[in-house]
Order: sequence, then structure tokens, then C-alpha cells
Amino acid sequence: LDLVVQRERTLIASMEMSPGRTLARMVRQAYGIAAPGPDARRRFSQWTDGRLWLFDHMGRVSPATMQAVCMYFADELKGRHVFIDSMMMVCGSEESLDEQKQFATDLCRLAQETGLHVHLVTHCRKPQSGSEDKPPTKYDLRGSAAISDQASNVITVWANKPKMAK
Repeated sequence: LDLVVQRERTLIASMEMSPGRTLARMVRQAYGIAAPGPDARRRFSQWTDGRLWLFDHMGRVSPATMQAVCMYFADELKGRHVFIDSMMMVCGSEESLDEQKQFATDLCRLAQETGLHVHLVTHCRKPQSGSEDKPPTKYDLRGSAAISDQASNVITVWANKPKMAK
């Protein structure tokens, strides 16, 4: 949403959440209220025209298809940011580390060739200790180490459950 405020052309490819649910959340965040009315939703849609695109697909998509969507967005729509949610919807098998490595490599190459900023959501492995009391690091990402090794930046998000419990 902040990129849209900055007039950055942004694509959200969430294969886990429908475009309708994604937009509903974004409208609530933009207005800071639980149930924006029809006028607010209409104004939001007008405001995002030419700034926000949503890839309308639920479920798994092949790495080649995701690459093509990103390339189209960069070349034809002059996009600048793509959010892919998530790696497991593109590279379905956790055991296929070569497929994950190749996809990460291809995304890096695509970013270099087009200037596109690719934001790839990945999930963390379950902690060996069974406890989620410590924040994850890039070494805790599920899948190939090439995902974080090739990334320009890695950002981890963690729910501090001990703090919430207090």
C-alpha cells in the first residue's frame, strides 16, 4: 500500500488469497476502518488505477508462468514491484531444491535485466527446538539456501509470542 502511495506500479501475485480479499484488506488498511462503505471502495479503486495490479490466480503456478507474468508486468505495464506470495505456490515440492534454486536465480536475473523489484514471500522451517520464542534468521527459511543467498535483502517477520502472552 505504501508503494502505491508513492505512485510505484505494483503487482501482487498472491496465489493464497483471492484478489477480492486482498483488495478488501487494502481498503480497510487505507481508510483505517473495519468496514469502508461503497464510496470509499470506489475512491480506493479509482486511486489505485495505474498503480496496482493483482494476478488473478488461486493455487499453484509453474515457475515459467510466474516468470512470464513478471516479465510482462515489467516490459508491457512498466511495473516496478512484484510481490509473489508465496514460494510454495510456485515451487510446490519442498524436496525440489534445484527447482527452488533455479527459480531464485531466474528472479534475480529478471530483476537485473528489467529493474523490477521482486519481493518473494517464503515460509520458515519449524524450529528444531519446537519453540517459536526466538526470531528467525535467513538460515531458517524453508527450502533451498539459494533463496536467501541470492537475495539482495532478506526481511523476516516474527510474532513475538512471549511478549504477547505477557
